[in-house]
Amino acid sequence: MKKIILIVLVSSMILFGATGCNKEKEEKNKIANNINASEMLDTIINNGPELSSIPFDYIKASQEVYDELLDNPKETFEYVIGDLIETDAGNGLKSYLEALLCLEINKNFEYDFESAKDFLDHYKEFLLDKNNNFNDYDKYALSLLKR
Repeated sequence: MKKIILIVLVSSMILFGATGCNKEKEEKNKIANNINASEMLDTIINNGPELSSIPFDYIKASQEVYDELLDNPKETFEYVIGDLIETDAGNGLKSYLEALLCLEINKNFEYDFESAKDFLDHYKEFLLDKNNNFNDYDKYALSLLKR
């Protein structure tokens, strides 16, 4: 009888531990205002026009979703700049959309980029220049780079 109780307890601990890890990962992607920027970007990409590779066509096709991201600037910026840095802007269309969102949200850095990688490289240069005046978005991005 003691063995059965022990097995049930150990099994329960393992089950709840594994479930907790998955929830932690989900919570990382979920944003404070109950938006999930990653899922919203996926929606924009998946609902885009089949015959276009122009990012602005994808935005136009899902303008409400894009606007919702812009309506939550802090949460959106924290997700998109983090993803850009983590992937080194290597996620194609998703990275390009993330770079556009960064520029629309953070007006402190202006740059007419050709690719998401181009945006990220120049934004990093901007952040490393100690003579610039940084806003909260810049300070957040800089903290990510120092990790």
